[in-house]
Amino acid sequence: MKLYLEDIHFSYEKDGTETIRGVDLSIEEGNIYAFVGRNGSGKTTLLKIIAGLLEPDSGRMKFPESEQEPEIGFSPEDPELGFFERTVGEEVAFYPKNLGLDHEKIGEEMLERIGISHLKNRSPSLLSSGQQRLVSIASVLSGLPEILVLDEPTHSLHRKGEKMVGEVLNKLERTILFSTHSSDFAFEFADEVIVLHDGRVLRSGKPREVFSDIKTLKKAGIRTPGIVEWARKNSIEVPFGLEEAVEMMKEVED
Repeated sequence: MKLYLEDIHFSYEKDGTETIRGVDLSIEEGNIYAFVGRNGSGKTTLLKIIAGLLEPDSGRMKFPESEQEPEIGFSPEDPELGFFERTVGEEVAFYPKNLGLDHEKIGEEMLERIGISHLKNRSPSLLSSGQQRLVSIASVLSGLPEILVLDEPTHSLHRKGEKMVGEVLNKLERTILFSTHSSDFAFEFADEVIVLHDGRVLRSGKPREVFSDIKTLKKAGIRTPGIVEWARKNSIEVPFGLEEAVEMMKEVED
């Protein structure tokens, strides 16, 4: 399911000050997209527009004429604020239950798919930040969306938690859009990176290309990923991903 954004504009302010200023994007089916940029760049606003939580002032989202509008699931930055069931199992089964689906079966499948079946009888509010994020993802997935939108899935997570969430996303085999302040997370787990600055798309492309563009990173207020810094210090080409970086590190050390 492809998704096109055409000249999207949006403003929260009555004075017409725009948060999103003429964004054009093409989202390809099955890819993972990272939206990066400093606070106030428009990341969360744009994701909420894509998820249907905000209506743009002008412009439109377009889908192939032969296809129906896709189901889009949204996970907020602070997932614990959306938890209201007693247990993780009940939380994950809530959405399909309200849709009249086989909620018990779907709930079990999503718990297993995300790798949190062992948390089924735990209280969501008593879990770690990383576990809460996984519960939120499982809850959204239980509604069987075609596109998954995640606002800051790495918020308040340490590196181990980031890796846990990223590995889950890589296994989902669907279109995923997420915002993040972690350039390392975006470099490792995204197929495409979209840089937002002042409500506009400053640059988009493969992580290796975008994060090697020092001028763009500086303008957008984005930290250079550790892998890119390491490659630059060792005067070698930026690797395409973490696995290649590990191999390159071994060669440099030898």
